[in-house]
Amino acid sequence: MPALASAKADDFDTLWQTIYRVTRNAGFKPDRQDYRLGIFTSLPLVSAQLLEPWRFDTGSFFGRMESSLATIRRTVRWDVTRDESGAFVASPKVLIERYSVIEHRVTFSAQYQEIFALTREEQRNQRLQALDPAAFAAEPVPAAYWYAIGRDEGLEQRLSKDVEQRATVAER
Repeated sequence: MPALASAKADDFDTLWQTIYRVTRNAGFKPDRQDYRLGIFTSLPLVSAQLLEPWRFDTGSFFGRMESSLATIRRTVRWDVTRDESGAFVASPKVLIERYSVIEHRVTFSAQYQEIFALTREEQRNQRLQALDPAAFAAEPVPAAYWYAIGRDEGLEQRLSKDVEQRATVAER
């Protein structure tokens, strides 16, 4: 899916430094910075919850509520390209992922400690799989994993607006 918002600048270095600053100010730590390909990515960040008003890593109130009800993380990716006029265009994409953990049925209060723990059978299977991966040819469901649920369009628009404003000021 193409980016919904973008920021333009005449100077690549100014745009790149602005992307770095805006991404850091939103709370994300840089992961991959490839100047040749024009790709800047952040490390995944577990998103702000309702009672964390000082954090700016969600694009909407709905995103903040969703993060309060489930473990949600976001990753920012910037793609910088050159357009026909020779200016550089930076397009952000913010991936939203949800955390999933296998849960176990709780039938009495003594089992509450083990609600998110692996059963003995799951632990044994993990040990056996480490010893002989060929014996487990069928891909089992992992005990915990992240899966993509969409993109944060509000955060994409806010980040690109901030980059555009700061890059314009820096180029003057």
